[in-house]
This record gives sequence, C-alpha cells and structure tokens, in this order.
Amino acid sequence: MNTKMLVMTLTIAASLAHVAGNAVAACGPDAFKIESFEPSEKTRAGGRKVYSLKGVLVNTCAEAAAAELKIDAKNDDGQILRTETGWPAGSNNIAAGASAPFDLGPLFRYDDKIKYFGISISNTKSW
Repeated sequence: MNTKMLVMTLTIAASLAHVAGNAVAACGPDAFKIESFEPSEKTRAGGRKVYSLKGVLVNTCAEAAAAELKIDAKNDDGQILRTETGWPAGSNNIAAGASAPFDLGPLFRYDDKIKYFGISISNTKSW
C-alpha cells in the first residue's frame, strides 16, 4: 500500500469513527428512560427461590440505540452486595421511541441477605 492510499484509508476511518462517536454521544444514558422496574421474589417448583427483576426500557433518542442496565443488589443497610449488568435488547438496537421489556432476575442467584435492588443506565451503544 502506498503512502497516498494509506493516508486516504486513515482519513476515511477517522471520519467514520467521528460519525459513530457522535451517534453514540447523541444517544447517551440520558436518552433512555426506565419506565418501570418491579423487583420481586418467586418460588419455583421444589421450593427454590428466584428473583424477577422486570421492567421496561424506553429509547427517547431520535435514532435506534441500545442501553446497558446496571443493577445493584443491596442489604438492609443499603450496602451493595452484588452488581450485575445486562443489555435488555441483547445485541439489538431499540428503535427510536420504542421500548424493550426486560427481566434481569436470572443474573442473580437468590441470597436472603438481598433486600433491595437499585437500577441505573450504565452505558449506551449503537450496534
């Protein structure tokens, strides 16, 4: 590859990175809204307890994007016992103005010390 071709390739790559960077920045964590979040415990057959951490994530951005949720499991004193993250739409974007239901309960193993769950949007991305 000659020098002129290398410069052209780098220029195109930098331009694409700049455009992609702007798209992600335009759809940051504040462009998403957690419409509902309802933590609960359920008892499965055989008496095994599990968590259900259902909710709805809404994309209020003008373009399709995805958001990663962070869930903190806390004890009675508010201390974080465990943190997990998950992408409600998997590796898919959520259309502009659309919502994605989620249940991130399977990320947590039941622990009777866990009394509360906190949720926040930790990251965004366009796939």
